[in-house]
Amino acid sequence: MRVIFGGSVVVLLGSLALVACSSSGSEEDSSGAGGVISPLSLETLESSTGADRGGRCPSGIGDHWVCSGKARVRCVDGAIQREHCSSGCNDPAGEVTEAVCTCPAPAGTRWACSEDGNLHSCNGGGWMTQECHCDGCTGSPANVSASCNARSGALQAVLDKLGPQCGQYSPGTYCSLSVRDLVTGETASYRGNAFEAPASTVKALWVAAALLDVGIEKVKPLAEPVFIDSDNSAAGQVIDLLVSPDRVNTFAWHDIGVADIGFCRWNYDKVREAGNCDRGPRGGSNFITTDDAVRFLTAVWNRRLLGKERSRQLLDWMKLSPRQGYGGWLGTQLPPAARATMHHKAGWLPPAEVPGNSNSNEIGIVEVPNGHPYAVALLLNGAPSQEAYDQVQLPTLEYASCVIYHAAAKDHADPFAACVHP
Repeated sequence: MRVIFGGSVVVLLGSLALVACSSSGSEEDSSGAGGVISPLSLETLESSTGADRGGRCPSGIGDHWVCSGKARVRCVDGAIQREHCSSGCNDPAGEVTEAVCTCPAPAGTRWACSEDGNLHSCNGGGWMTQECHCDGCTGSPANVSASCNARSGALQAVLDKLGPQCGQYSPGTYCSLSVRDLVTGETASYRGNAFEAPASTVKALWVAAALLDVGIEKVKPLAEPVFIDSDNSAAGQVIDLLVSPDRVNTFAWHDIGVADIGFCRWNYDKVREAGNCDRGPRGGSNFITTDDAVRFLTAVWNRRLLGKERSRQLLDWMKLSPRQGYGGWLGTQLPPAARATMHHKAGWLPPAEVPGNSNSNEIGIVEVPNGHPYAVALLLNGAPSQEAYDQVQLPTLEYASCVIYHAAAKDHADPFAACVHP
């Protein structure tokens, strides 16, 4: 079967959609999408086309999405963003703060590979699209998200080798890894659509939601302890700044455009429960995938999500997290210059403190001196004891971060040889 879509020929082979691209046009667009994020072909218009040249937004259009015919629009930092909604647009109602593109029926809540060669999902009544560009996508079992086809390249080759090493150097440990070059858009992943406990990494997303909804000044007193100490009470108070805990999920779905980061509850000081919790991935517990973590980080970096000022503030706060060692595993084996400037948030659920868990996680953006910045997510789990967790799983996380750094920096012929494993 051959389907013509957007100037491309889509060839369907079972659950595999392959796209034969035309030679014209660039893979990347101004939003930095490139097959990782591009909710409904996001079009960012300069202020002169929608807002006045003083950087002010038109009357009636602000930070939150509203319907405009068969599109939804918002204005961030004086620039209008517009998404075309092929099935129509629904205005916000009640506690829902964002207009959403209407979901065509039938549609599920996981990323699904469609005939157009892209990924689609319907969450909270809103239709989301992740463009795979020339790569196409591959279907997956029920309740697991499909993914864009991995493009052969240096980063993917490194992750294909690195992923199995997690269990080799830390017996019992398995890992999920995703990385994106924030200049070229090259992406790679290993088990990138596997659901894991986010632990405290997802606090960065909660802070981003509050920044969008209530602004810098109200968030600042809480953000600093969140990133410096990973303070659980402060993180809960960040959630309290939102209209309700449900807003964490609608922010992920309707603002970031991700399907596989979910909030269900946070129990510190008081119980906060989301009525729109997706219980499927982890039975009512919070969840994340490395692929969607990198999509979130990319949306922050390219200023699409929060605009310039709030993005810059979030990235600065993320530099308050530890530079190395416990909670700073991302930077332990990195060169000093990259370690000093990385923006990240770690999370951990050690087995001695949280029986039944063994998670050590990092998400972050690393700026390579004289090179390209990259977004990375590493989720490790499975160490059978606290001793194994401390002595081999955490060092394996540091090793994995180091290998990815040198692969992205292209400063060693063999990035594995540049790093120390347990």
